[in-house]
Amino acid sequence: MAMEVKGRGNSTWVEEAYKIKLETAASLIGSAPQKDWVLLANYADRSNLRTSSAFALAARTRLAWTPQSRFVDLVVNGQPMGLYLLTEQVEQKTGRVDLPEDGYLLEVDQKLRASGDPGFRSSKGLLIGYKDPDELSNDQKREVKEAIDEFEKVLYGKRFADPERG
Repeated sequence: MAMEVKGRGNSTWVEEAYKIKLETAASLIGSAPQKDWVLLANYADRSNLRTSSAFALAARTRLAWTPQSRFVDLVVNGQPMGLYLLTEQVEQKTGRVDLPEDGYLLEVDQKLRASGDPGFRSSKGLLIGYKDPDELSNDQKREVKEAIDEFEKVLYGKRFADPERG
């Protein structure tokens, strides 16, 4: 099966994460057949459990979609590369992240400034990139930033646990 493999990620590219685009959709891990897949090196997580555990917890919630994943031992041209997490690509499309008409897909992106991708710094200093839609108006950008800043204000506020104001 023909495929295209390229480096991917923001903070993870240093750790050799890969995006795989198959010529024909395939069910690599028992999920619906897809063309886009990701191999995560989990380089910054020596337990190799952080992402996998987060996905497992998310799958037990009411989220409409959570990436399925499996651990794999990656071998390239006979050379062992180590343990990777093979996972579905997070992207806006039916069967993955189904955004409402006025929804946004955002990504925490520690290399946002260096990459030149569009995004902003939140009030708490988090670099956040826009994944979808591709083009946002200034009003939309302002709306997203205000929503994130309000979320952080509540999250880090004294009344976080208050059932009405938290």
